[in-house]
Amino acid sequence: MKKSVITILFFAMVILKSQSQVSPYLAGRFQFVLDSVCTKYNIKGTSAAILIPNVGIWKGVNGVSEQGVPITSSMLFGMGSNTKTHIAAVLLKMQEQQLLSLDDSIGKWISGYSNISGKITIRQCLNHTSGLFDYMQNSSINDSIFGNTAKVWQRNDILNLVKAPNFMPGKGWDYSNTNYIIAGIIIESVMKKSPFKVIDELLLKPHNLVNTFNYGEQGVLPIAHPWSISMDGKELTDMTQTPLLNNLFSLANTAGSLITTAEDNVQFWHKLFSGQMLSKQSWKEMTTNLSSG
Repeated sequence: MKKSVITILFFAMVILKSQSQVSPYLAGRFQFVLDSVCTKYNIKGTSAAILIPNVGIWKGVNGVSEQGVPITSSMLFGMGSNTKTHIAAVLLKMQEQQLLSLDDSIGKWISGYSNISGKITIRQCLNHTSGLFDYMQNSSINDSIFGNTAKVWQRNDILNLVKAPNFMPGKGWDYSNTNYIIAGIIIESVMKKSPFKVIDELLLKPHNLVNTFNYGEQGVLPIAHPWSISMDGKELTDMTQTPLLNNLFSLANTAGSLITTAEDNVQFWHKLFSGQMLSKQSWKEMTTNLSSG
């Protein structure tokens, strides 16, 4: 479902000279830029964080979650497809532990779907060379969503939306959310627990990332209200005032349903890029570039 989401979380990493903390001058400049961008693009509400290695983290906010409720830096936001990097990192950690190989064929865990070849490898799913049709591009998906706005999607429901592949495995490149639904199924099959539980155990807890969760698994949390023009294409709609949030987050699933704070998100990327999460070999595999044709 194509939609324009106005509530935003973003992060930045800045390398500067070492000092004890982010200076008031820099903090003021960062906030000025954040405010200026939000004003220019009429953004409803934003939370941002900038991590300066060996210095500290600046956190800034702008706007509101809803009328009369300002955004705070402790509010959680949907991280969208940042979720995919968490899933990929978990599978690399599992490979480090010799629980699987990224070159294993997915047919070991996935079968019974005419449009999903068991010969595809985990690696091809992670780097989008599987050829699998992106279920989010199924033209019937909006009817499915709005026909049952309270629906909570299961991964089996999602895979039934997958149409004929775009190309043979390894013969092209195309971004497909389907790849990461399959990755989540494999994690659960191998580890015998929710892929989000595995993310928590292998990535989050060891690195003290205590404010990242799968949407809906932690009860009531301070989630910033997402706003969208997708409902009627004209007016901003507060998505928490409709029954759609459970529907949309469950539809995103392991392709995009994690929620986090800006601070946790920038910490994740810093720890990943600085070699604290993965071995050198795993990092090399994660950052191997492919031609998109």
